[in-house]
Amino acid sequence: MPRSHSSLVVIGGTYGETCAFPRYEDVYGSGLRAACALADSGLAITYETVANAEFVRHAQLKAATHGISLRVTPSEQTYRFWYLHTLSGGKLSPPPQPLSTKQIVEAECALQFGMVEECFSVKAECLIYDPQSPADPRSLRSIGSSAKRTAIVLNYREATTLAQEKNIVTAAQKIRAGEKVEVVIVKDGPRGALVCTEAEAKWAPVFETSLCFLVGSGDVFSAIFAREWGAKGINPFDAAVTASRSTAAWCNSPIFPLQMDAVAGARERIFVERPKPPRAYLAGPFFTAPQLWWVGHARRVLEDLGFSVFSPYHDVGIGVLRSSEIAKQDLDALEESDVVFALLDSLDPGTIFEIGYARSKNIPVVCLRTEGPVGLHETMLEGTGCELFDDFGSAAYHAYWAATSSAK
Repeated sequence: MPRSHSSLVVIGGTYGETCAFPRYEDVYGSGLRAACALADSGLAITYETVANAEFVRHAQLKAATHGISLRVTPSEQTYRFWYLHTLSGGKLSPPPQPLSTKQIVEAECALQFGMVEECFSVKAECLIYDPQSPADPRSLRSIGSSAKRTAIVLNYREATTLAQEKNIVTAAQKIRAGEKVEVVIVKDGPRGALVCTEAEAKWAPVFETSLCFLVGSGDVFSAIFAREWGAKGINPFDAAVTASRSTAAWCNSPIFPLQMDAVAGARERIFVERPKPPRAYLAGPFFTAPQLWWVGHARRVLEDLGFSVFSPYHDVGIGVLRSSEIAKQDLDALEESDVVFALLDSLDPGTIFEIGYARSKNIPVVCLRTEGPVGLHETMLEGTGCELFDDFGSAAYHAYWAATSSAK
């Protein structure tokens, strides 16, 4: 069994974060969030970062609150990530400007995140690396970091991009062999996390929560996996299960310390491969420019999440067929769907009808409304078993779980 470590060094960025739906603004970034997630771990936590004077004050306050040792490389630049919602992907502002000088961090056990500044290489006995760049993930070798024992934690897009392979198991195996590491973890949203070692590739479960606040969820996963596998020497699968449960705690209540009691009875979902992706019927109005944009955006996000999406606007259209023909095609598609994802803004009559028809056929319905809190207008929806949310991440995850739990 690998030896345990009493300390863990976190290397990562300190960035501003702003989300419109749900409303959220804070200063964290992957590194600072991970360090805070580890604060009650019983380990001596050191956080190594780059920040300007404004963000240093935030980092100092959080470090003092959670008992973290802080080491800061000064910078003149302030970076912020902007999110429309928690599944929209963060938009970085301003464009990245990597620092010209490279620093070496030495540690017994370290968790390293990819950074905008690209200024650290790590030499450690045990290293957990999370590239943090879906569009252009960097390999461990390319950043100059190395360790005797190494694990790489990525999300699905990072893994498939880095491996140039769409199959998640093949991608993980290719990365593990190419990077010569012990473990590769591929986080895959509502499906859980694939744990790939030399011996096997096995799915760790996802834990269902009422809310799914997804900003920073991967940071928490990497932090807890680093604690369990890297510092404690726990086997990688059990470490990933603990990391998944801790991630659920963050998603359900994004505060520190993590509220583990709130997910003690959370439903455990283990991914099972399906012959085809779950089919979502996207119900919503598409009669104004904002409505058309929202429908198109929702369709792309749901497809990225793993759905096959039927959208009346995109798949049938308007003004081409007679009303009876349009209705027949829409209703046929409804009956073939695993879940209805309904955009409730504007309370469109067609959308309300589609919801009622779906419930009469016992098809699960998940509703998203961003115009205000759930009120009296939704009594019949709630009363017939529809799930209602005001944030996209929670709605989309629950739609996926509903679709993959149905008997169809």
